[in-house]
Amino acid sequence: HGNKFSITITANDGEFEYSQDFDLYVPTQSQGTDIIDINDVSNARVYPNPVDGVLNVNISNSYRGDVTFNLYNLRGNKIKQHRVTKYDDNVVGVLNIENVTPGVYVLKVMQGANCSTMQIIKR
Repeated sequence: HGNKFSITITANDGEFEYSQDFDLYVPTQSQGTDIIDINDVSNARVYPNPVDGVLNVNISNSYRGDVTFNLYNLRGNKIKQHRVTKYDDNVVGVLNIENVTPGVYVLKVMQGANCSTMQIIKR
């Protein structure tokens, strides 16, 4: 169980102001060091978070088929995409974001018609 918060991030780069709303889920129980669980249809564990180089997304459920991981910056631009095919109950997707600029990103995990998003911090 946890708390869901809505946050607005506003950036002003001198030329224009950009604002983005996000829903953020914060677990109330510790899930272990640097591990955040997405408690919905994707049953994904994302670690480490914050991340320096390689981000792991572990999905454990009965879904079979393609799973897509998209990483977006706060302006909504897709930075990285990775796709795996899930043949059994567990799969780990690996995103190498070593060359991504440090900051806050949104990871979107899609499997079939189901989708989950979470905040990722790149150090």
